[in-house]
Amino acid sequence: MIQTANRKKYISIGLTPEEFTKINTKLKRTTSRSTSEHFRKILLGKPLTVFHRNQSLDDCMQELMKLRQDLQWISQNFYLAVQNLQKFETCSQVEGWILFQESQQHQMLEKVDRIQEKIDKISDQWLQ
Repeated sequence: MIQTANRKKYISIGLTPEEFTKINTKLKRTTSRSTSEHFRKILLGKPLTVFHRNQSLDDCMQELMKLRQDLQWISQNFYLAVQNLQKFETCSQVEGWILFQESQQHQMLEKVDRIQEKIDKISDQWLQ
């Protein structure tokens, strides 16, 4: 664990906008969590871990994150619907609930299919 309490000395440097952009671009490709940590590693001669990103995999991951949010929304709605089912007193209310849940199930299955397609794409890219 890094102790920041002992860090009482500061270094300040001036950069042009182009220099700042170039440094930030390089910083984003490392595992450093902050600019200070990044420069500390450079100045103290510590190893920097630079990673190369596969943009197509990043795009897939972003899509999967969106799909996960959709699935969470659907599952939350289903949970609330089941809670409401327990409160119904007539058969017509239960029938309405069943019809609504069939449409929700259709949406969920479409999302699951999209997730499966994305996982297949990612798997194919990994196997290349």
